[in-house]
Amino acid sequence: MTANISKSAPHGLSYQNYRAFSDGRELEPHELPLQRAVAGQPASDLEMELLLEDGRRLTIYGNAVPLLDDDGELCGGVAIFVDVTSLKQMEAQLVALNE
Repeated sequence: MTANISKSAPHGLSYQNYRAFSDGRELEPHELPLQRAVAGQPASDLEMELLLEDGRRLTIYGNAVPLLDDDGELCGGVAIFVDVTSLKQMEAQLVALNE
């Protein structure tokens, strides 16, 4: 399933209620990748776990970068993340099989 995880996405097109974790720690709102990007701080090669309100967990991987206008001034941010949940589950199964 493809979904938009932006909390500003139109209702019905995204997960509106989730908690984001990185390295086992819940991220504060200002630490979320897009919020970092709109503050001028790129966020690269991030892997995060999302805990959805229905209890499902997703693992996502991606980047967020500041968006600059024609004058080089910060005017927003852009982020792209890919759901790698299935990949992570397969990796865990391979590790278990090899043990």
